[in-house]
Amino acid sequence: MAKRNSLTAFLHPFRKHKPAKQGQTDAALFSRVRVQLTLWYGAVLALALLLLGVGLYVGVANSLYSPVQSDLENTARFSAQFWQQQGLANCPLNFANRPSGRFNSPPGGDNGPDGPRRNVLIYTACYDPSGTLLAGGDGVTNNTSVLPGAFTDAGLAKALLNSTDTSKSDVVDGGTQFGPIYRYAVAVTLPTGQKVILQLGRSVADSQSALDSLRNMLILLGVITLVVATIGGFFLAQRALRPTRQAFARQQTFIADASHELRTPLTILKADAEVLLRSRENFDSDDAELLDDIVVETDRLTGLATNLLELARLDANQLYIEQEVFDLGDVTGEVVHRLKNLADTKEVSLHLESSDKVLILADSQLFEQVILILLDNAVKYTPKGGSVTATVGVLNDQPYLRVKDTGIGISPEHLPNLGKRFYRVDKARARETGGSGLGLSLAFSIVKAHAGNLVLTSQVNEGTTATLTLPPFRLIHLTGEPGAPAQTVVS
Repeated sequence: MAKRNSLTAFLHPFRKHKPAKQGQTDAALFSRVRVQLTLWYGAVLALALLLLGVGLYVGVANSLYSPVQSDLENTARFSAQFWQQQGLANCPLNFANRPSGRFNSPPGGDNGPDGPRRNVLIYTACYDPSGTLLAGGDGVTNNTSVLPGAFTDAGLAKALLNSTDTSKSDVVDGGTQFGPIYRYAVAVTLPTGQKVILQLGRSVADSQSALDSLRNMLILLGVITLVVATIGGFFLAQRALRPTRQAFARQQTFIADASHELRTPLTILKADAEVLLRSRENFDSDDAELLDDIVVETDRLTGLATNLLELARLDANQLYIEQEVFDLGDVTGEVVHRLKNLADTKEVSLHLESSDKVLILADSQLFEQVILILLDNAVKYTPKGGSVTATVGVLNDQPYLRVKDTGIGISPEHLPNLGKRFYRVDKARARETGGSGLGLSLAFSIVKAHAGNLVLTSQVNEGTTATLTLPPFRLIHLTGEPGAPAQTVVS
């Protein structure tokens, strides 16, 4: 101990204080929850807007295309009857008494408020049983050369020839000159038994333009609504979480106050029992055993209260870390010496491997507590005849402490939960050993507050290894060759 104190005094300029960062972690926790709530709200709203937009778009598209399809179906029905009567060579290019092939021109003309409306051409194409184009026209010029290439493409006709359907329809792009074209094809059976295809079509550029405008408007309104609603949801989530944060703060205050208040009566109770035990000969053996139990249980409760108090301070960002330079090997050796009696009682071999100094910048008391937690757990859960080895060194410029035991081990499904408070793998065994489920949680919190890392690995019936590492500092090689892992010291 004197050696450790002299080292600390020599390196006094390196000592400094800093608050633990656990409180910042809690604030970050609520921030993450708020962000997650906002993202979930935004995702649900985006899905609702998407479904609504798609439904509206499909509904409007159907309302615009339905009259076109209905008119083409009616025209195709009468044109097919004509073709059946006239034979394969007489494709009905100018049918249904439509002047100049115009579409839907009512008697007397089609006049709107601004004058005659533009009539829409019907494109007609006839295909033989092999899907080859026989003839076509637009009602004005009966020549396939005036038809859009997209319309005369035989894909729709051949698909209908190779199916049992009586009709098919689609929309193709006729380019900038013709725009989108709605095609409707119907199968016609001639008196000779031949199956031919009559295909009609018309431009739906106006309808598609309206749909494009609707789509762009829906996207714009959806994005604006989503952004505004998400920002509003972020602030609403903050207000909704306020009672939870207040309750969490009150819980932390209660735990800290209760733990602090419990320590005094527990200390008095233990002191009274120890005073009585000085006169053990005046008591019956049963009474003396009860006093021994009181001392043991008050120690356990005092440790539990201390752990709760320190965890509450970490949560509230009220635990200040006194950073000083000390030898990790010396502190580990002191803890090993303190646990020797417990290890000997259980007939467990406990020893330390540390050949040279490994200086770290940390809170020595807190780290002593972490080391005690790790070694105490290792000894308690190692059966008779087993061993516990604490190794101190530097690897990859990082100081480390490794506690390896040959104990009962831990199942893989329990390892991710070992840092959670009050979590115990085996509740019955924990009661036997006096475990509360807070030790490892406190150890993880202290190591994290020092920007370190604590990793547990285990194999059932083979043992557990706890590896504590700290971030690298300025390296000083005090002894041995530079680069030797056991001889590199961090300050």
